[in-house]
Amino acid sequence: MNAAFIKLPAKFQSDRIFLYPVTESGNQIEFYTDTGGGGMFLSPDVSNDLDLPTNKKVMEDGEVRTVVPFPIFREGSSIPSGAQVRDLILISDIPWGKGFLGQPWFSDRVWLLDYVNKEMGYLSGTSSYDTSGFTCTNIWFKENQTGKRENSFPRIQAKIDGETLDFLFDTGATVNLTDHALETLNNGDEVFRGTSFITRSIFEKWRLRHPEWVVIENADRYANEAMIQVPKVEVAGLQVGPVWFTRRNDANFHENMSQWMDKRIEGALGGSVFKYFTIIIDYPNAKAFFKC
Repeated sequence: MNAAFIKLPAKFQSDRIFLYPVTESGNQIEFYTDTGGGGMFLSPDVSNDLDLPTNKKVMEDGEVRTVVPFPIFREGSSIPSGAQVRDLILISDIPWGKGFLGQPWFSDRVWLLDYVNKEMGYLSGTSSYDTSGFTCTNIWFKENQTGKRENSFPRIQAKIDGETLDFLFDTGATVNLTDHALETLNNGDEVFRGTSFITRSIFEKWRLRHPEWVVIENADRYANEAMIQVPKVEVAGLQVGPVWFTRRNDANFHENMSQWMDKRIEGALGGSVFKYFTIIIDYPNAKAFFKC
């Protein structure tokens, strides 16, 4: 762990990051972390157990939601609240864990995501951090006409098969493997695991160019989509691989996700790439540092 970073109670499960803070009353809460996810959520049963005060809040989309304040956690088993948004929205259908921390939670902080050593931390206050041994790349955010960020979904570039592509930086990218995919991979990993996503048009271009690249049809239980194994992916000038990408319809990223980005993206980079790296992602300065 870089000495400048405060270590968090994190667990890396199949290239996805969960946090397990403990409240002052001794309740441990499982939070799923997702740089590519919107919002900050908590399940109502946890809120009831903690007796958190509820409030009604008008969201940016005009919808009124029930929110609770960020819990107070024990020193040594704590996680920070959102830098800007400190309320958790109550919903009952959180897919993993009892809480969810998306892009508002990551905004305006510097994070260490050490997939190699399975550690996560954040920079406190105005401390500096050491990037010796790392290589740097830019990340980008959508801004309004005055230059103010509209959200904190990071765009990052990667070079694959000689082409530079734009992606969402997405620690939460997940594939739900079918029995067929599990049997084919046969590596003892979990059904749910970190992945990366690619648009159908790029996926099919790769398959046509490289019939030797391994493809697993009907690999994703959620969308009945295929996966392709890319031998090398270059991020920040560093090549790693192999990397599994899960196919998604073009509209998922060209239209749906791209509306929240500063330019059109072709997919999302997630745990299947990040597992090779120790990453520092600096939201205030729009930089990311990689070491493999």
